[in-house]
Amino acid sequence: MATKKTEIGYKDMTTEQLSAKLTEMQAEYQKRRFTKVTGELTQVHLVKAARRDIARIKTYLRAHALQAAKK
Repeated sequence: MATKKTEIGYKDMTTEQLSAKLTEMQAEYQKRRFTKVTGELTQVHLVKAARRDIARIKTYLRAHALQAAKK
């Protein structure tokens, strides 16, 4: 079974890369949210996908933090 497009690479990223990606995804989420409110966004499912990507990245960041605390 193929993995989701959004999950590719998050597991292999470093904490710094994940933090940068989180900032990028939060900006993208905000942009999509505003375009949805103004009625310009036709693919409204992208807002939900962006929100889930942010949660996924935060999960990996938390896993990295817990792993660093163990060491």
